[in-house]
Amino acid sequence: MVLLLIACALTLLIETPFLFLSGYKRHQMLLLIVCVNLATNLTMNLCFLFFVPFNVLTVVIAEILVVFIEFSVYSAAWGRNLRLFLLTFIANALSCLLGVFLMPSIANLLGIR
Repeated sequence: MVLLLIACALTLLIETPFLFLSGYKRHQMLLLIVCVNLATNLTMNLCFLFFVPFNVLTVVIAEILVVFIEFSVYSAAWGRNLRLFLLTFIANALSCLLGVFLMPSIANLLGIR
């Protein structure tokens, strides 16, 4: 369960600043980014914990779903455009890849197997 919270925190620490630096700087925008990422990350990781086998294929499918869900919410708030889709995709790719590389070290540091 601790790793679930760490994964969520990593996602927020990666995607929120990335989107902030990409121009989504207003308070309401950042609040939406945080809320959407909390919802999608926790839902995805709880599904892996309780319902879905964790493997490369299911992670890829889940990440694709997350990108489309987040893009749909952001589009409803800010308008649909290619730049927003690409930023959403890149933000999720960054958080996924960095999570894959950082989580083992973080778990080891905390003594979690």
